[in-house]
Order: sequence, then structure tokens, then C-alpha cells
Amino acid sequence: ISFYNGSFFEEINTKDFVPGVYFIKIQSGNKVISVKKVIK
Repeated sequence: ISFYNGSFFEEINTKDFVPGVYFIKIQSGNKVISVKKVIK
């Protein structure tokens, strides 16, 4: 877990894993703000 604009972001493990593609969950406290799909 790292800090991203004052919020937490972490990779989300998925069953549909594709190399180079992962999801980050941005949350503030216990509230999830958004889930973004990122392609490296």
C-alpha cells in the first residue's frame, strides 16, 4: 500500500489477470473512492 494524493492505493488481485493490466483501489479512510483499471 502506498500513498496517492493523500489516499491509499493498492493493487487488486483478480481472477481475470492479464499481464500488464491491474486494478488500483483508491480509498479515503474506509470509503472506496474509485477503482481504476491501469494498463502498464
